[in-house]
Amino acid sequence: MIGHRAFVNSGVEKAELPKSLTTIWCCAFGNCTALKEVFIPRKLANYKTSTSFITHTDAFGNCTNLKTVTFEKGTTSIVSQLFAQCNGLESIVIPDTVTTIGHNAFGSCVNLKNVTFSKNLKTIEHEAFVNSGIEKAELPKTLTSYSPCFRKEKGAHGLEERGVYRIHQFEKQEMIVVCRPEESPMWFDKLWQNTVDLFRSLDIPVRTLECCSGDLADLKVKSLDVEAWSPRQKKYFEVGSCSNLGDAQARRLKIRVNGKDGKKYLAHTLNNTVVAPPRMLIAFLENNLNADGSVSIPKALQPYMGGMTKIEKKHA
Repeated sequence: MIGHRAFVNSGVEKAELPKSLTTIWCCAFGNCTALKEVFIPRKLANYKTSTSFITHTDAFGNCTNLKTVTFEKGTTSIVSQLFAQCNGLESIVIPDTVTTIGHNAFGSCVNLKNVTFSKNLKTIEHEAFVNSGIEKAELPKTLTSYSPCFRKEKGAHGLEERGVYRIHQFEKQEMIVVCRPEESPMWFDKLWQNTVDLFRSLDIPVRTLECCSGDLADLKVKSLDVEAWSPRQKKYFEVGSCSNLGDAQARRLKIRVNGKDGKKYLAHTLNNTVVAPPRMLIAFLENNLNADGSVSIPKALQPYMGGMTKIEKKHA
């Protein structure tokens, strides 16, 4: 273990941390302006206990001359806040073994221009690259996130109060795009079309409903809901939502684009709830239900169902 402020303001130029190291306390190398090179062992980078968010906070914060960070082979995740406010860092290579980058891992690295992402990267947690610059040539950045959601419902909703239509906890698959301002309208149309195509591939009739300005939530420039047909309710119900946030979210998170001649400007961000499984399941069952009680399997799913074309009740 390396303790709190162990090397703060020191003249250390190179920190090759031992491979057995699992804990480094906050500000251990804080304000080490002489530090230029760091080797991070995988046990430290992968550290995921309940205290990791506190233990590693700003471990290398304000190392203004840190240029090189090397991760040990076999690293699978980069813990939260490990290099937050490491202003001297300009480029970094994420090993191909890394699947997760933690919350604010490189936050406030204002000069971070080049990031080579892992081919196996699956998750970038909230604010992983907040307050950092992105090269124009690297845009767009297209990401996906599988997230749990919690909702406190008020009042009675009749038949919908029970079952999976209106529940307090559910999961959803999000699509996120960070792009150039001039490209955000194109990405908005592409994102909501992904949701429409997904549901129609499952033989579910859908329609789109663009929200009027009075219904737009904070930060949103444009928003569109995707609704699926419910034969039971005899009406459409929301199954997805797509939003163009313009530069509002990027302004809050300080996500900037490094343009020509060193000029920086705000990126545009978009998000799309491509599918929320509970409501998708309702739409799937209702629209593929047959009179005999069986459920037809759309062609798009048949390869994943062993060639089955129907789900039928097994008789004893």
